[in-house]
Amino acid sequence: MRPALHRYALAALIAGLIVLAPQTATAVVNLPWSTTYNCPDWKQSDGSPNCDGLTKYGDWTTSDGKEEQITASANYSGGAGGRGQRHWIGDGWTNNSGGTRIEWTAPQTELWIRWYMRFQSGLQWNPLVTYKIFYIDVVLPYHVVLNFDGPDKLSVSPFGYSYYSNGNGWNTIMANGGTDANGNKTADGQWHLYEVHMKMDTNGSNGLAEWWVDGVRVLYHNNVNYGTHAGWLTSVIGSNSLSPANGPSALYVDYDDVVISTTGPIGPVGPADTLAPAAPSNLTVQ
Repeated sequence: MRPALHRYALAALIAGLIVLAPQTATAVVNLPWSTTYNCPDWKQSDGSPNCDGLTKYGDWTTSDGKEEQITASANYSGGAGGRGQRHWIGDGWTNNSGGTRIEWTAPQTELWIRWYMRFQSGLQWNPLVTYKIFYIDVVLPYHVVLNFDGPDKLSVSPFGYSYYSNGNGWNTIMANGGTDANGNKTADGQWHLYEVHMKMDTNGSNGLAEWWVDGVRVLYHNNVNYGTHAGWLTSVIGSNSLSPANGPSALYVDYDDVVISTTGPIGPVGPADTLAPAAPSNLTVQ
């Protein structure tokens, strides 16, 4: 079934214009690529980090002046490195620190992306409209966004469209968090494992999108229109959001142990890295 036109397409266009600011020199890496952020401490006003080919993406800060960081405070203790990436989001719309960017050597028509992510305990929304976790090829018309999309959906969103999970989003993942005045969950402050698989379409309707959370597949679509192009070349880690509601101080979103591969499922950190994620549960195809 062809998805409905994304209801936030205009907002996405505005956000896209915001993130098109000129960037500094770009390193290029081979895939598979990974980072545990085992790098020197960094903040975005330092310029690009010295960290596994990552470059700075954006000079903007939150309204209270918080910058993107690589810091020990953002480290996932179950991973291999001593630091992680700390992204900041404040109340309202596009009130965030800059992100980081990675570019690989050649366009790829199939990607697996694995990462660990933690939201500051108690972080809440009024309500959650979108949090853009990753941008794939942000500056191009066929970019893809990996989103929290509404109170309890995830989405893989080629520009103009969204392919949703049926539930299994924020409220489900944050089940151990608190509950806000609207009955939605607040962030549980725990690390969760995410993995996405994207395969390019060949005819505008046969692309593949899969998403696993904590080892369980929660999204599957085999009718995705990615734009039938030569492949993806870049990713931005950490982007904007709509409707955090936490007062004047921005709160953090931490990323760690990121892997981008073209050769198959990645799985969790450790000896099980080469294993496929667990079989799907409570799966609905839309």
